[in-house]
Amino acid sequence: MSEDDQRLEAQRRVAAFRGEEVVLDPLEGGQELIFRCGWVYETNSERGYFSGEFLLRSDSQLFTRSVWSLSSNGRTRWEASAWTTDKRWTSEDAGSFPVWAGEHLYSLVNPSPVPTNQRAAGPFDGYPDQAKPFDLESAIDRP
Repeated sequence: MSEDDQRLEAQRRVAAFRGEEVVLDPLEGGQELIFRCGWVYETNSERGYFSGEFLLRSDSQLFTRSVWSLSSNGRTRWEASAWTTDKRWTSEDAGSFPVWAGEHLYSLVNPSPVPTNQRAAGPFDGYPDQAKPFDLESAIDRP
């Protein structure tokens, strides 16, 4: 079993324990994307911060995944875990998402270059730029 398969299997075991679902592509079943954004979660310890992404579908199902970058010799590769359902989100109002995220201590930023249906992107020349704040209003297609 490859290292990537081992990580995916471990993620599935943890998700099953939490009552969550692990998926590789949350849009595969035909649901539409409402928005996708990055998140940064700063811990109150010496562990620093964690980063990842949220994805909200048209059925109000929220997914999350961890995302990280690996830089070496002037090149950067991005990697991501599989998506898991986030049962903490219970609203159907996508516009209330920034408040919910803030209550859970997340800072919202632009998403990574890893496509929603993949787990890696790159390598790209250069190093990652500083994360830029996510603008939910411009991301949601409102009537």
